[in-house]
Amino acid sequence: MPPPPSLLTPFTLFLLLLLNLPSPTTSSVSPSRKIVIRNKSPSLITLYWLSIPHQKYVRQQTSVTYPLDRLNINSFVGHTFAAVEITKDCVLPDGFTKPYDDSELKTPSTKICTESHFTVSSNTDQIIIVSGTGSKFKAELDDDVSRVNNILDSVFEVCEDTECLRESLKVTVSDLLKKNTLEKDIRENMAGLIEDYTCNDLGIDTSASLKNITWKNEEEIERDVKVLFESKNAEVHIIYDFISPEECAEVEKRSKKSLHRATVASSDGGSEFSENRKALQASVKIPLEKPDDPITLLTKRIYAYTNDHTNYNLTLEGQEDIMSIQYTGCGINCDEKRDRYMPHCDGECGGDEYLSGSRVATIVIYCKVPEIGGGTNFAKSNLHIKPEAGMATWFRYVGGMEVEEDGRVVGETDGGYSEHSGCPVVEGEKKIVTQWMRAGVSKEEPWDSFNTKGLKKKDVERFKEITGDWGSNGEL
Repeated sequence: MPPPPSLLTPFTLFLLLLLNLPSPTTSSVSPSRKIVIRNKSPSLITLYWLSIPHQKYVRQQTSVTYPLDRLNINSFVGHTFAAVEITKDCVLPDGFTKPYDDSELKTPSTKICTESHFTVSSNTDQIIIVSGTGSKFKAELDDDVSRVNNILDSVFEVCEDTECLRESLKVTVSDLLKKNTLEKDIRENMAGLIEDYTCNDLGIDTSASLKNITWKNEEEIERDVKVLFESKNAEVHIIYDFISPEECAEVEKRSKKSLHRATVASSDGGSEFSENRKALQASVKIPLEKPDDPITLLTKRIYAYTNDHTNYNLTLEGQEDIMSIQYTGCGINCDEKRDRYMPHCDGECGGDEYLSGSRVATIVIYCKVPEIGGGTNFAKSNLHIKPEAGMATWFRYVGGMEVEEDGRVVGETDGGYSEHSGCPVVEGEKKIVTQWMRAGVSKEEPWDSFNTKGLKKKDVERFKEITGDWGSNGEL
């Protein structure tokens, strides 16, 4: 039953005002628009502009866009585009250059690649979602007005009275405020100032907690926990007495011979050295075949805590090794670049769709803390953590997680609240044990069968066979 016009109109106007969005009947003075194409299909895609007067396809890419990747373009209101699905058995529209050689096929294909059209609207903040494959391949516009209309539809679908609308509006407004562009811009601009302030204030203590709880697992040891931050897609906890000195010593002993300069994820899905991270690291294998090994027991504790505080239901098989990381201070008056880790996210943290097989949570366990410096910052969440020996910082960065019928894990990454850093170590040593946790991995498809962008390496190789010299659009 549709709501009465007197209720629909102010409700719509309120949401539009709250989002700082233009009315559906208005358009910006400039006809230019920035468009983001997100490929949520399982196929490679490429983009054509349709020159309607000349009835021509004009290719917009010299490359292809991989699954789960995105393409940014600048266009104009009224322009129409074709998103084209690239497979090994099709040719591109109007006989345009193909990303493969037909001579490689026993029977050259005459099948035209599947395509779906979309037109740039006058609305702002436009995202084109490409999904499906074959007959279900489609490109759909997702812009400011359509998002508001979707919100309205979802609210009015379940509400038939004013009280229901009022309660639904509370939730909707809360979510919108957290995602509001202005609020996000302010938070990100302030984060740099908070980072500098908290890292330079060598006497600052751990941020106040939202609530204090206790946790006890099968070891029957009760541990104190402080919850510092909570949101739909992110949380930050500190857990006291999470690791024993003996366990710390065991991790350090097993990692000692393989310590090397720490790396960060690179744009091509691999890893590289970076000035943003100055430390030593070494991985420590988890001997799951030895259930009473101290490293195995520590790992079980980590995953027990995570599964007890999320719906992730993670398994130990296929996960990354435990990582031993060491930072060393060079003194108050040191002129060298200090050991630290600049602000970063351990997984995707742009509020986008979660990539099955990638990281969902992290635990940082402090074995040795420096005399001065070495705190952990979550500047966009306005949090600072002063480490204590034996304590752990645990945080997650994916919400709404579900498992699809094909085994893929879906969810939504947080919008930046889990971005964190390791403040410079001034004096002393900081030795930590870190575990990065993933969903969608298994003994058959372990963590290293995915690249750092969340794509299966075997799929990347298969796509390269199809595309030849085209390559990706540089954002893989």
